[in-house]
Amino acid sequence: MVWLSKVSDFESERKWKLAQAKKVALRASKGMLDQATRGEKKMEEEEQRLRNVALNISKDVKKFWTKIEKLVIYKHQMELDEKKKKALDKQLEFLLGQTESVVKITCESRQECILELENDMNPQSIMLKGVCEKQS
Repeated sequence: MVWLSKVSDFESERKWKLAQAKKVALRASKGMLDQATRGEKKMEEEEQRLRNVALNISKDVKKFWTKIEKLVIYKHQMELDEKKKKALDKQLEFLLGQTESVVKITCESRQECILELENDMNPQSIMLKGVCEKQS
C-alpha cells in the first residue's frame, strides 16, 4: 500500500509540474508577444502624435488664411466705398452747380423785373413790383 500512495504522489507531482511548465511557457510566449507589440504600439503612438502635430499646424494655417481673407475683403470694401464716395461727391458737385445756375438765373430775372418796375413808376407797376417780389 505504501508504494501505491507514492505512485499517486508521483502522478500529482507530475500534473503539478506540467501545469507549472504550461504556465511558464504561456508567460514566456506572452512576454515575447509583448515585446513585439511594444514596437508596434510605439510606432502607432508616434504616428498619432505626428497626426496631432499636423492637425494643429493645419488649424493654424487655416486661421492665418481666414485672417488674410478678412483683410482682403476689408480692403476691397474700402476701395468700393472710396469709389462710391467719389461718385457721390461728383453728383453733389453737379447738383450744386445746377442749383447755383438756377439761383443765378432767378436773381437775374428778379433784378430785371425790379428794373422794369422802377422805370415804370405808375401805380399799376408798383403793384406788379410787389407781385414779383412775392414770387421770388
